[in-house]
Amino acid sequence: MLGDVLFGNMVNKNIYFQNSLHRIRVNLDVLTPEYLVEYFSIMSERGGLIRETIQVTIAHLTGHKLKQLPLPLPPLVLQQKFIRILKQIRVLSEENLTQSQNLNLSLKQEMLT
Repeated sequence: MLGDVLFGNMVNKNIYFQNSLHRIRVNLDVLTPEYLVEYFSIMSERGGLIRETIQVTIAHLTGHKLKQLPLPLPPLVLQQKFIRILKQIRVLSEENLTQSQNLNLSLKQEMLT
């Protein structure tokens, strides 16, 4: 898959990559790493990165193309707010998924008794 992002401390992790691996250092005065990770995640999900790739067998995003990608850069306060809200949404989504799975299991058990 093109656009997978590794973020954080990767000590004692098995990491595999093919063809190339790009490391991006952010200027913390203007960009949070979490915002950049989410940006690339969204771009990957929507196919925004695939248009920028060289593709013969496996999609490859060159460092040159990576540097040319447009990056919407709201103020740090908005980036941080976006990440906080996104984390809250993910927590709620996980809770709802767990409740849904539990309800599904309960209904199936009820059906069998």
